[in-house]
Amino acid sequence: MTSTISISDRGTLTIVLFVLILPAAIWAQDEQEVSDTLRSGKRLVEIGRLDRAHKQFTRAVELAPDNAQAHYGLGFVAFQQRRLEESRALFEHALELNPKHFMALRKLGAVLARLRDFKGAEATLTKAVKLDPTDLVSLKLRAGARRELERYEEARSDLQAALRIQPDYADAFHGLGLLETRLRHYDEALRHFDKALELEPAHFRASNQIGVLLARQGQREKAVEFLTHALEIRPDYPVALFNLGVTYRKLDRADLAIPELERVVALRPGHARAHEELAACYKAEGRDQEAARTQKKLESLNKPP
Repeated sequence: MTSTISISDRGTLTIVLFVLILPAAIWAQDEQEVSDTLRSGKRLVEIGRLDRAHKQFTRAVELAPDNAQAHYGLGFVAFQQRRLEESRALFEHALELNPKHFMALRKLGAVLARLRDFKGAEATLTKAVKLDPTDLVSLKLRAGARRELERYEEARSDLQAALRIQPDYADAFHGLGLLETRLRHYDEALRHFDKALELEPAHFRASNQIGVLLARQGQREKAVEFLTHALEIRPDYPVALFNLGVTYRKLDRADLAIPELERVVALRPGHARAHEELAACYKAEGRDQEAARTQKKLESLNKPP
């Protein structure tokens, strides 16, 4: 028996195929647009165009609300712009959509540490380490959280594990220096910071920490060299600016301390200790009106909410 399809049947078949194929084509087109938008957002982040990157990731969320990478991208931009609570919520949402999104876990751990939720940071980073036991950044970040939780041997173990993976990992030596500083083993801490700076001469955080420890030992002139070096690498680093300002004040050079402390309060208006040091320096220089104004600002910062 020969099977035939009538003209009418062919027309019906064509309509059915069109109805089936068209949504698939539209879906593929939308998927490509999402992919292109995410790539564009990533490129914009890499060149520091964060506002434009935010628009691209927002567009990706509009196209694909359940896309974990789009929410992660928004969270990353918020993190870079120091909108920590917002970035936390976005990373958490990305993980709701994809619990194994490694970078969202790692960045959420970093955010929680910045927010001083060290217990949450440690738990989150442990999940990241389970996904990738060789990830140096996750090990370093978890070591920092464990240090703040006073779980010192576990912190040391994380940093030693990182150095077994990569013996020249400068951040691990920096982490060991922070750990020994917390334990008041200052000579050992200096050794680790020196090693970090030897491996990575642009490690501004290690240079800053060396300056702090040298100042603590009374070697203030030498401390100024390392703090200045840190600021040559990262001119807007508030921690080093503050430490340099305090070191100058202790060298009875309030005139040199004032510009550094003024930069701190410009970058971090809520930095109470910087206002306190700045008021003292203004007073030492006979700039009484500025001292009074800064003292008033300090009092408002210290006032209970």
